[in-house]
Amino acid sequence: MALINFKIRHPDNIFPWGDQSDARMHWFGLTDGEYWLDLNKTTLYEYTNEILAGEEVNNTNHVEYQIVRLIEDWTSIFDAIVEPVPDAFYAIARENSYLYVNTRDRASCPNGNG
Repeated sequence: MALINFKIRHPDNIFPWGDQSDARMHWFGLTDGEYWLDLNKTTLYEYTNEILAGEEVNNTNHVEYQIVRLIEDWTSIFDAIVEPVPDAFYAIARENSYLYVNTRDRASCPNGNG
């Protein structure tokens, strides 16, 4: 499955925005649907069974909102995340490898809690 998954709501099921006298369809509103992120071992933006069992009726297990909002949020952080990790960081990480815990050997942790 893809990392970013979505389903667009059919236009017949999207209500126009605005007051009744000025109601209109808008490109943002036409991206209404549901989305979720599949990270292989977990799914983000998925409601838990406890939430689904609540009083509010959900027609889906996933977040329902305009999908373009997810795209806007992700693309707004691209400039910050495309920066390469400085080489100095790798050197510091190698020099301080004692800080890393071998989770297979909890006894290697100073407090034994790994």
